[in-house]
Amino acid sequence: MADLLSRLLSFPSPSTAAFEDAYSLHARDFIASVNELLPAAIDGAAAKLDAILEHVDPSIHSLPYLLVLHFHGKTVEKNSHTILAGDSRPGGSFWTRCLLFLRTFDPTQVRHAMKEWHKLVGTYSLALPVIDQTICQFSATYDKPNSQQNESDIDLTTDLHLFGPRSSLSHKDHLQYFLYGGMIYMALKKWNKARHFLSIVISSPAVNSVSLIMVEAYKKWVLVNLLEKGVVAPLPKATPPISIKLYKALAKPYDALASTFVAGDGEKLWAEVEFGHSIWRMDKNTGLVQQVLLAFRKQSVLRLSSTFAAVTTTDVSKRALSGTMDTDATERYILSLAIQKQLSASLSHLPGESKPSMLRFSTAGNTQSTELEADLEGRLLLQQQKLNLLVQNIRTSDRKLELGKEYLEYLRRGQKHNDSMSKEGNQSGRTKGQDIDPDLDFDEDMMGDMH
Repeated sequence: MADLLSRLLSFPSPSTAAFEDAYSLHARDFIASVNELLPAAIDGAAAKLDAILEHVDPSIHSLPYLLVLHFHGKTVEKNSHTILAGDSRPGGSFWTRCLLFLRTFDPTQVRHAMKEWHKLVGTYSLALPVIDQTICQFSATYDKPNSQQNESDIDLTTDLHLFGPRSSLSHKDHLQYFLYGGMIYMALKKWNKARHFLSIVISSPAVNSVSLIMVEAYKKWVLVNLLEKGVVAPLPKATPPISIKLYKALAKPYDALASTFVAGDGEKLWAEVEFGHSIWRMDKNTGLVQQVLLAFRKQSVLRLSSTFAAVTTTDVSKRALSGTMDTDATERYILSLAIQKQLSASLSHLPGESKPSMLRFSTAGNTQSTELEADLEGRLLLQQQKLNLLVQNIRTSDRKLELGKEYLEYLRRGQKHNDSMSKEGNQSGRTKGQDIDPDLDFDEDMMGDMH
């Protein structure tokens, strides 16, 4: 372990820090040597991990720290059912070390280990198989016979044995589940699902007050609505009135930002962002606010297509970008939108090198991106499959009911009832016929009137 620790502390070397090529070569050699020493030195033991990382400063030795975390993370994945998995949960040693690293790491060192870096920061995606599924039931009984399973992901008859009958789950756990799930979808830029999860949190029942979790969810919900559709959306109908009142009082900067976004005033929006910089930072929403600015920039460019058929890049910079970009930067930005299929337009250079380029919007108008169309088509097909499966299950249930004892008994009783009614009708007809005197003559005029 002493050899490993001395090796970890040897990077970065002061002699190679001034030369980029030498620094990169030293980093590659260092990564290869450390990966050879780690299996024998740590062997997945949390105590050894703490003993080593206790002497390594993640702000100074970021690359060594990342390699050790990555190795321990792989060990936890292989032994997910052992005590090692507990270290990766909130409050565990591995969890705490990861948080410390993410707060203090040196980007210059980390860029030489992008594989390990992506593995660490993308860990949240491991929760997708859980949050993507609908939780329909938490059963506390274990003696029920297993029912016939089907292919639907919504199975109301399947018992979930994740929590025991004496689970310590609380209302706070329920709120945190959907808040963190929404944050995962935000990281993946799945704004629709993120908005749905956050809506569950902000519409949760409340009597005289709301929790900080609900307020935090509301702030993120406002920003997600801007990122998804660029609108100020109404609160869910199930939101208690007291919650609405408290949200508006505790999140005024976010509502003001959203109103300015919808108004389309770029300069005022930038001023709102700068004014609330400390608020976004304290709420840990700085990244979302920066994405809101990018979304406003894109919508401002797209909005020009409703007014102009063609416009120069200089005018685009003035009208849509508030002069924050020069002509070259504006051209690159327009090209990036076109490549991402978010802008249906063409960019052409006017005669003369000194003249700016001309942006011509497509006559067909701005179309949805291919990704959105593919996502919509996939969701429609999924719903169609679920409906077809539901119809099949209904038909199967109908056939089972038709062959059941209760249904056959019902048919037998109905047949008896019909037979008895038929007999009574025949007897009644014969009785009425017997009451008529055969010698009685009808008046011809009356018979004529009947015809």
